[in-house]
Formats: sequence, C-alpha cells, structure tokens
Amino acid sequence: MSAQSFLRAFHRDVKVTTSSADKAKAFKMYLVPGSEADDWFSALPTATKGDMDAIDTALEAQWPSETTVQPTQAEYGTDLLKSRLAMAELGTKVKVADHEVWAHHAWANKMLRLAAKAGVSGSTTYIEQVRVELPKPLRSKVGKTHANWPAFVKAIRDVDTVELELDMKEWREDKVQRDKVAKLLEQRPELQASPTAAAANASPFQGTAGGGRGNLFAPRAQQFQARAPYQAAPRAPYQPRAVQPPLAGNDRRILLEAIARIPHHPDTEAGRRAHGDQQQAWHRVHGNVEVSVDTPYPLRPGCAPLNSGECFRCGHGGHTNINRACPAPLDQCINPREQQWRRIATQALRETAAVRMVGIGAVQGDARAAPEEQKKGDAVLGRDEPPPEDVSPGPQVRSDTSTPMYAADQSQIVDLYAVGLEEREMQRASEPFVCGIEVEGPRGELVRVRALEDDGAMVNAMCTAMYAAIRHRIGELQGSTKTLRMANGARVPSTGRWEGYIRFGGARVHASFEVFPSGGSWSFLFGKPLLVAFGAVQDYAAGTISV
Repeated sequence: MSAQSFLRAFHRDVKVTTSSADKAKAFKMYLVPGSEADDWFSALPTATKGDMDAIDTALEAQWPSETTVQPTQAEYGTDLLKSRLAMAELGTKVKVADHEVWAHHAWANKMLRLAAKAGVSGSTTYIEQVRVELPKPLRSKVGKTHANWPAFVKAIRDVDTVELELDMKEWREDKVQRDKVAKLLEQRPELQASPTAAAANASPFQGTAGGGRGNLFAPRAQQFQARAPYQAAPRAPYQPRAVQPPLAGNDRRILLEAIARIPHHPDTEAGRRAHGDQQQAWHRVHGNVEVSVDTPYPLRPGCAPLNSGECFRCGHGGHTNINRACPAPLDQCINPREQQWRRIATQALRETAAVRMVGIGAVQGDARAAPEEQKKGDAVLGRDEPPPEDVSPGPQVRSDTSTPMYAADQSQIVDLYAVGLEEREMQRASEPFVCGIEVEGPRGELVRVRALEDDGAMVNAMCTAMYAAIRHRIGELQGSTKTLRMANGARVPSTGRWEGYIRFGGARVHASFEVFPSGGSWSFLFGKPLLVAFGAVQDYAAGTISV
C-alpha cells in the first residue's frame, strides 16, 4: 500500500467530527511498531505530531506520489484490436459491479471505453477490423455500416438476446457432436504390423538345426517364394477429390462484400505502393493468424482476379499448378498467404452447375447387349442430346464408326475405346452428363454449346459439324498431327486443334480441344482434361457437377 492510500484509509476510518488534535493522537496507533513509518513519526517535532494537517504535509514530503505512466492513444488502439469476444461467451452472463449483465454487453462497453481512450470514438476507425472478428452469430446481426463507435456498440446491445441464445444452443449441440467425433478418432487403434513385414525382418539364421547360428557352410534354405508372373492391375475409375461444399446464401454474400472492400490495384507504381499498405494493414490487424474466409488477404497488382481459374502459385491465368506445371520461377510467386487465400476463395465461391444426367447404352455394338438396350443407348447419344442454344442443329447422321469414349495419347495416334453396356453399368462413376459450356471467341464473344461430359474420355473434342456452324465466332483452328484410332481400327485424322478460354459453372480456364467427325453422336465431348482444369466434382445422386 502506498503512503497516500494509507493516509486516505486513515481519514475514512476516523470520524469527520474528530478534532485535528485527536486525529493526531490516534495516527500513531495505525502505524506498525518498528516499521519505517513508525520510526519516521517518532522523529517528527512535537509540534508537528500534535497537528494532523502538519502530519499530512510531512508524510507527503517523505513519500511523494509516484507519477503514473499512462498508455498512449496508439497503445489503447492496439489493446482495442486485441480484445476479442469468444464464441463460448455469447449467451452467457457476467457480473459487473455486483449486477449480472450479458457478456457481449459488458464487452461492448469495454470496447467503447477503449475507443474513447484511443481517440477514435467519434469515427469509424478500427470498427471494421473489430466487426469481422466478432463470433459469427453476433456478426450476422449487427450490420455492416456504423457512423461511429457509439452507434456500433448500440447495434451490439440491440441484438435480440433470445435469437442469440437459440443460435448458441445450436452451436453448443454441434460442438458436442464434433468433440465426440474427435474423441473417437483419437481412440482409433494403431494399424497392426503385417505378418509379411514381420517375416521379412526375421533373422536368416532362425530355425537352423543344432542351436546357435547353425551351420554357416550348409546351403541356405530358400527364403523367398518365386515371384508370380506380372499382371497389370485393372485401371481404377477416375475418382474426383472430396471437397467441402461452397458457401451459399448470406454467407456467400458476406464473403463477396468482404472481398469487395479490398481493392485489387493495377500493376503501377501507385498500385504497388497501395498493395504494400494493404499488406501492412492486414498484418497489423490479424498478426500471424491463418488466412480464412473471415480474413481476406490483399491480391498482388497485375495478377488474375479471384476465382478466375488462375494458378494458385503465381496468381496468373492460362495455366494451373497441377503436377507442378506452373512455369513461374520461385521469386515471381505470390505471397504464401495470398496463395492460400486464392485456394480458399475459389473453393468457397465455386458455383454448382445444374445439369441433366442421361443414361447410356452400348456405344459399340455388343453381341451380349439386348437390341432394345442398344437402341436406347443410340437414342441418348444420337438424338436425345439438346442442340446448341445459339446455332441451328445440323442433321443427325449416324456413322458406322463407334462413338469414342476413352482415349490414350500415344505419340501422334490417339486410341479411342468404346465401352460396352455391361462394363458401363459396372462403372457407375463414368456415366455422362449433358451440360452447357461457353466457348470464348477471339473478340470476347461467348458461344454456348451443349456438351456431353465423360470422365473416361482422355481428350476434349468438338464435332466437325458443330465447328463448321460456329467457326466464324470462335476463330480458326491450329494444325494438329494427331490421328484418332477408332475402336474398330479405323484411323481418323484430326481436322485441327482449337485453343482458348472455356467457361463453365462461373469458372474460366484456358483449354484446347480436337475437332473431328463424331457421326452425329455429340456436339462437344467434355473430357477428363477439362474436368481436371475446372477442378470439377460430380455428384451422381444429385445430378450436378460442382466447379
């Protein structure tokens, strides 16, 4: 206790009506015998000891008040940004001055005091940084525009506590389930060592006759079985990677608004300076936290916009980093936080394209397939496919060649394999979809085309009849040396190769396709290369493709 605190406590304890002389007599009784203060009082002049006012003056002179160092406004601003309201605190009550209040009300009042000490209470400074860090149930209810700190705090206090309690009840129930799942995963037993591995690690001398290490000069027993003849493993069907569903509704709108608040500057001197300021501001607010949908990261000037099919390594379009295909050197790659942000944003904003699933019968004549099933498959591939939306459908002419479904590029010859009815039924994951794509012409014009999607097709292709109808809109072909080998052995040279941008489901990628006659079976074959480029995920039960 400081001397000043002791003196104030003494005066509170002694009645106000007590005379100065009586207070002076009582003062010594409050001092600890033998203490520094007791020795100091004993050494005072007699006249001073008899006057309480004189004692007060002498005590202040002996132990003057220490000057308290007050934080600066910048330090108060730092404290304001560090003060977070935890999710678990929502819907709970705390005691303030012996009264129970809602935890988020007490926190909001504290933030208002800090804003006043930081000198920003009359402005919007720090409001957005604090708002984005609010727990989601509260953030979605306070709005996004506030004139100043009092208005922001009022919006927090005005939130309906009944709705907030319901939201928190759901969150706690979900948390219980998540904790149970996590506990079960932790208790999962370790994998047992395989008997084969144990046998491989056994001593070569184990089991020899005569004990010890056995006869080293005797012929060693055969330790390994003869290797079985090599058999190629059957090729597994293409399995799309498992991804989280994209954001929808209010969550998607909130993310888009957060992205819009961080301008993507041009690649100029001023733009680069502004980008540097954006990065510094981000790190001041968020520190070393992980990038997430709640902490959007500024984009490098001159790079492609978010969710444009860009490479996540360098931030530019025209290629991806699949199989480390990005040509950019390491010193030209974007910030790792921006790389992560581009992945998260593309994942969260990808759109689900509504498509129609169609059945498929025997594409190649299969002696085992029933004639009616063969006709059903022909009807789907030859006539049931909708025509392109912006061109008149050409005549549907059947060909003697089988419809190409699978392809493997070997040198300049592409083998096209047709799948029989029974095999196609067993490979459920390879059933095709009919969907709409947009081919981008050289002047930016978008040409809509109906495409038959098949993840078994190893090339993208357009029918020559379709290309002839839209050639004037999508531009000329490049030369191609590929020859397409049909399932019946016939070889069909490619008419040419088209290269440019293709749009699907809100995404845009740089791609190419071969042009050759399909015999009227389809207009465009949406093959595996395009599926990989778009990062497409098929949901066969729902009949959708997500990109």
